[in-house]
Amino acid sequence: MSWYILDGQGNKLLNVTSFKLEQTKDKPAALLWAQPLEQSVSTDKISLWRKDECIFKGNVYNKPTHFNEGFVYWTAVAIDDSFHQQRADLIAGLKQTAQLTSSIKDCEGAQPGYIHIDRNTHKVSWVSLNQAKAMWDVQQLHERDSIHITPIDTPLKGVSASVKLAEKRLESGMMDVGGFITGQLSQGVETYSGESLEDQWKNLEFKALRAGYDIQYSELIPTSYQRADLAKALTFLDHKDQLVSICYQSYNVKLLLSWAVPLTTYTTVTVTTPESHEFITLNIKDSQSMHEPDIVNEIVQWMNAYAVNRSFTTVVKIKVLITDDIPLSNLDTRCWARLVDHRIQPEAIEGFIVSYTLTNTEGVTWADISLMWAPEPPLFIGQQIVLASAGKRSEHIPKTPDQIIAWVNVLNDAKQQFEYFTANTSKPFEVLAADFPMTQLEIGLHPVLNDPNEYIEKIYTTV
Repeated sequence: MSWYILDGQGNKLLNVTSFKLEQTKDKPAALLWAQPLEQSVSTDKISLWRKDECIFKGNVYNKPTHFNEGFVYWTAVAIDDSFHQQRADLIAGLKQTAQLTSSIKDCEGAQPGYIHIDRNTHKVSWVSLNQAKAMWDVQQLHERDSIHITPIDTPLKGVSASVKLAEKRLESGMMDVGGFITGQLSQGVETYSGESLEDQWKNLEFKALRAGYDIQYSELIPTSYQRADLAKALTFLDHKDQLVSICYQSYNVKLLLSWAVPLTTYTTVTVTTPESHEFITLNIKDSQSMHEPDIVNEIVQWMNAYAVNRSFTTVVKIKVLITDDIPLSNLDTRCWARLVDHRIQPEAIEGFIVSYTLTNTEGVTWADISLMWAPEPPLFIGQQIVLASAGKRSEHIPKTPDQIIAWVNVLNDAKQQFEYFTANTSKPFEVLAADFPMTQLEIGLHPVLNDPNEYIEKIYTTV
């Protein structure tokens, strides 16, 4: 008998009546074998051999997995304790050079492919669909009636991919808006309550801070202007019969404002083919470290990786009788299979082996193979990319004083105070002083930023 199973000490397992070796991509290989009920297994490791070739090595599950008609079934799996660490290290290495990430199935670091666990060494590796493949060449050895072709998807005709970038920066500036404020008034700020107005002016800083500004310098500057239709001073007797005089005064405004506010620009960069039916969302590790041309180039890599994966739209299943002269080293999920069947097409059918099962019963061995076939070449996105449309950044830094000053209003100016005084000179001092209207200067400020975020879209198209 050309097939046999050895235990961990190199001894043959006795009375093995059948076995089944199977593996699916991304999964470890597993061996199931049958022995009579009275046969015990006292080893934790076994290996499957065909003549002098080791086909499988695995760790034995410590309990039977099936019973049937006087036979007990045992299982061994080609995996060890290092699997998860190996897998994590492998994926980290694939992602190391890529700046973009995605949840695209069977794609890591913009490389189309999948995980493979070696059925002998248990080493974890990446099978890239972009690299040369070892081939298990079936030619026309498959059972003619065993072939089953199942389309599971339609060919990819177009695709779009996008990534959102975040750029954080500080918008800063400085501007003297005093001249603008003064200009909104005919002759500056006119008042008979200068000291009170100056004290009020000192409280402007609170309002400025709420709008996002810092006051670098502020001052009400007295001018020599005298309005002809108003008295130079308002004179009256106080409660001690002392003559009191409050003078007319006009002021110009000096107000130097500065700002430094954080702003985040979110830019969505999209690359699309002329015909686009499917969409990929990508994420960037660190948008501060990549230039946009590099980002676009990597987006294209991801699109091509996705297109390669999507080109495998058809499952082909075949059954092959395994004789001693058929090599088995490339019957593996890390390899491709090739078969010829002129009833389907004159050219060979090739695709990566997605799963296989080796079944041996009564000395006869069959292989059931499933492969993924790409009947059409994959969509290719070239490097000729043009910018079709680009959003513009908003203007966030105020350019002119009117973008800072919302309104200027003077309440109870000198004219209103003079009219009140002349209409109420006969009132007692206490009443006149209590009701005397004090000048108030109101200045409205536009906030530096209404929204700390801005959003831009850039769309690139393939030529």
